[in-house]
Amino acid sequence: MSQQTIQHLHYEIIFGWDRPLGTYFASVIDLNEEEDDYPLIWLGTTQSEHLDPMSFLDSLEKSLTDAGILDVLRSCTRLK
Repeated sequence: MSQQTIQHLHYEIIFGWDRPLGTYFASVIDLNEEEDDYPLIWLGTTQSEHLDPMSFLDSLEKSLTDAGILDVLRSCTRLK
């Protein structure tokens, strides 16, 4: 598994490539939620779910938008 972690404001975004599952993955955790460490967003949990990096980023962007935290991804990457 290859992964990167970004911490911004009170969010932690973990993303990368899961070789055994053959998929890109991402999870977003709200660090302010002390009692619940279950991810707000969890993508790439099944075999071959996200094979194409651009479609994976589109799915992640939609999930972040739906959760109201798209600015986190934009502030931490070159996506504008």
